[in-house]
Amino acid sequence: MNRRHKTFERKAFAAILLLALLIISTSAVYGAAAKNLLIVYDFQTGTLKSTVNGKSAPFVVAQGNNIVFKIINFNRFVYKAVITGELVDNFNTVPNGFKTSTSTTTEGEKYLLPSGLELNAEAYNSSDPTKKDEAVNKYEKEAEEKLEQSIKNVPGIKKLRYEIEDTLLTANNFEEAKDKSTGFIDKIAECEKCYVTANGLLLAIETTKKNNNLPLSEKVESKLAQLENMVKEVKDKKYIEEMKGLLSNFKKDNFEASLTIPTVDADEVKISVNIIPVDKTKARAYPEVKNPVIVKVKGGWKIDFSTGVFFHVNAQDTTYWFDDIPDPNAAGNSNGDSNENGNGNGTTRVILRTKENKKSINPIIGALMHIYPRRSRFLGLKDVYWAGFAFGLGTGEGDKPSYYLGTGVMLGSKKRFLINAGVTAVKIESLLPKYEEKLGQEIEQPAGDVSIVKADYKLRFFMSITYNL
Repeated sequence: MNRRHKTFERKAFAAILLLALLIISTSAVYGAAAKNLLIVYDFQTGTLKSTVNGKSAPFVVAQGNNIVFKIINFNRFVYKAVITGELVDNFNTVPNGFKTSTSTTTEGEKYLLPSGLELNAEAYNSSDPTKKDEAVNKYEKEAEEKLEQSIKNVPGIKKLRYEIEDTLLTANNFEEAKDKSTGFIDKIAECEKCYVTANGLLLAIETTKKNNNLPLSEKVESKLAQLENMVKEVKDKKYIEEMKGLLSNFKKDNFEASLTIPTVDADEVKISVNIIPVDKTKARAYPEVKNPVIVKVKGGWKIDFSTGVFFHVNAQDTTYWFDDIPDPNAAGNSNGDSNENGNGNGTTRVILRTKENKKSINPIIGALMHIYPRRSRFLGLKDVYWAGFAFGLGTGEGDKPSYYLGTGVMLGSKKRFLINAGVTAVKIESLLPKYEEKLGQEIEQPAGDVSIVKADYKLRFFMSITYNL
């Protein structure tokens, strides 16, 4: 490879690098001004709306920015949303169970309300049997009344717990859940007071029995056992703690699902939404979104590479040959016949001939680097896009690679096939000037190790058909 060839390569590489840096820096400035695209899917109505900075916008996003796909009016305790983007897959899972209080004790175990139930100890310990019986009967009557009242009230704790859960599971959106939850805080406080009262009543009766060795009637003992079981259920199943935990789930985040999708190196983004019922007893029919949702990406620049067949126009090497002629001075032939071997002391005389090269097309294999803007539709034609600037390298014989600079069009929605055209710097062999001047004349045939041609880079036209990798 000669010095001239090396210099050309350096200049070509420097020019390509400079132009690439210019395009990339322009792209960065362009992308900085763009905004994220918000797509909102209303689960209840099945409608889609897209906005940029709060203003209605088409389903188009500037390259380098994000697409935020959000589902609203969507109960995540009843449904699971699987939102799939072309570049990112994300599963919006159901909240991890109902959030409950971390406390393991109820308010009723921290303090006891006065039961209002007392045994007349003086009359009970009196030597008069009548007074003693009256004291026991009065205590049992009051105890029975209070036990019946608690037995009537305690089931409301369990009922409220499932009422809150049902409200959470049947709400279509946060506003509806919020409206239905009005008054739950006060009701939970009443249930907590009911539990504390029942717990205090049980403790008071058991203490009185133990301290006074007081036998109670079978009826009172039955009601006492019934209330104990009810209070135990409330405690063991943590109804009050669960009610507080369920109430904490009435928040907006549990009625939405979203996915953020980047648009790096994407011409379009396909978003699919799959709704899976988690609680089939609560799930209802709903309008489905039309899948996939396609978002076009605009702006920015892409760098792609393609390879294929290249056609050089009028880039053939010079074809030359020598026609032998008789040399009367050649030794060994007195008749003037041609001495083809050129033996003796004579020299071989020849006529230099060349073939007139008509316009020719030479196919070779090459590759191109394309730098082009996204969504650059060519002349408004469907599925035909401008391929931007193309730089490349082609194969050649020995040290004869070709260099390309051009443009072209990409065909098809996937932009896989390209038709390119431009100029190529191709190394072409031609006669040395001193031999160019003697075409058709008699010359002494050069020795076998003497070259009469030179190889220089020349600009020619090229076309190519390539496949985008």
